[in-house]
Amino acid sequence: ERIRLDSTGTFNVYNNLVVGNGGNVIVNTGVSLVQSYLRAGTDTDYVQLGYDAPNDYSFLNIQGASNDRLAFRVNGTGVAALLQSGLFGLGTITPTLGKLEIVGGVQNIVGEDTAIRVSSALSNVKIELHNTAVGGKLFEIRSGSTGQFDITDRTGSTTRFTISSAGNI
Repeated sequence: ERIRLDSTGTFNVYNNLVVGNGGNVIVNTGVSLVQSYLRAGTDTDYVQLGYDAPNDYSFLNIQGASNDRLAFRVNGTGVAALLQSGLFGLGTITPTLGKLEIVGGVQNIVGEDTAIRVSSALSNVKIELHNTAVGGKLFEIRSGSTGQFDITDRTGSTTRFTISSAGNI
């Protein structure tokens, strides 16, 4: 039996392609050392989701002239996008101002948006700024577990600015 449509509505081809009555699609090559995938679209414009067993990674491939972005949508509204150029937008599907562009955030305080929140229960939580050009430095903006805020020059191994938990500089 090569092709079967059973009484539950499940469509089966050689047990390699199974389409269930709920619309679920299963691609099974039966060989562990091959690339298996699901592809939708035309010969030149398509979306491909799969697993590459020899290289041990999953992938999402968008191919074609009309597919310059991977858009994430909720109820038909674009909420984020990864562009072919490598730009990623959150709150926008047309990022242009940086590798990561965040538009808007959560209003924890009226009239203010929290676009990024960094949290940790360790002694410091930090954001690193690293200029990799000749003569560039690695700086950290840190919040400490004792309530202090500081800017640290990691290249020079020194703290450049500190505000204590009492508000003293």
